[in-house]
Amino acid sequence: MNGPPPNIAELYSEGQRLQHEGRLEDAKERYLEVLRLEANHADAIHCLGNIDARQGRLEDAERLIRRALALDPLKATFVNSLGNLMKAAGRLDEAASLYGQAVQLQPGFVTAQSNLGDVLLRQGHLEEAVDACLKALELDPNHAGSYNNLGRALNNQRRFEEAVSAFRRAVLIRPNYAVGYNHLGHALRAQGEVEEAIEAFEHAVSLDPELAVAHQNLGATRMATGLVDEGIEAYERARELRPAHVPTLLNLGIAYHTAGRFKLAGETYRRAIELAPDNPEPWLNLGLVLNEQRRSDEAEIAFREALKLAPGRADIYAELAALYEETNQLDALEKAIRDGLEVAPDHPRLNLEAAKAERRAG
Repeated sequence: MNGPPPNIAELYSEGQRLQHEGRLEDAKERYLEVLRLEANHADAIHCLGNIDARQGRLEDAERLIRRALALDPLKATFVNSLGNLMKAAGRLDEAASLYGQAVQLQPGFVTAQSNLGDVLLRQGHLEEAVDACLKALELDPNHAGSYNNLGRALNNQRRFEEAVSAFRRAVLIRPNYAVGYNHLGHALRAQGEVEEAIEAFEHAVSLDPELAVAHQNLGATRMATGLVDEGIEAYERARELRPAHVPTLLNLGIAYHTAGRFKLAGETYRRAIELAPDNPEPWLNLGLVLNEQRRSDEAEIAFREALKLAPGRADIYAELAALYEETNQLDALEKAIRDGLEVAPDHPRLNLEAAKAERRAG
């Protein structure tokens, strides 16, 4: 005799529990069992879409969530999830519209209201972002994500003290909030509270050792206080986590250069050039390292490459002028100064190099 048939509600509930625990493949199996019994179970389809989104399959996620919405177009959670996908894809106008729809469908939906604040912040609408976050906090005064988004918007308005207060509230509500601690450190650093900022960044990486941006911020803040070796350590960890992230490579290269580790600095800049050949910064920084190593011909090539990519950069002309002055290439020196001053006649470094050249000419 066969046992009782599977219960759809129980299978769905078990899938939700597993998804909440992070056991995504097991949760997926439960949802697929639900769909084998009820092909148009919109909630199970929606959950499968969210799992695909978490695993980086954004096109599959969008297809599933749109299917769920077609089955239940008035479900605010479905609309919010589609907004998340649009935000991840950089389609911010669509995301903002969807979050607004979700709030209209479910006026007490604090997550959608907070998400609206986040996307308004990304669009640069700072006052509207603050208002959206405050509305979210009216709905739930203990919503850590809304305090975090509020802090980011205030920080971007340079209202640092208020931002710090918002971030402190976020991490008080959610003590394991690594992203909140990272943002707290950022705001504290902007206030000049460097030691507290370091503590916040260190706490962030202790909570989430794979939060690359916190390692990068920790590195920058340590470097600012003269802790060069400790800054390099943090930057190296950030590079391990994001090996193709050019800003991290640039910062690490500068740190190596500061420590006198020229070979590593050069290698790091060359890797950045491989990843971003149209970015003038790694070429400029490579030229600085080569020049300090007295490899003048190679340094000139690097500066020239930077200038090709950024022909209006007066600081690159200044570095070229300094190189020509040091190597007694007087005609090239005069031309670099002249070309640079045409771009930026008041540039201090270029005028200094011009003064040196005039002194040499008597």
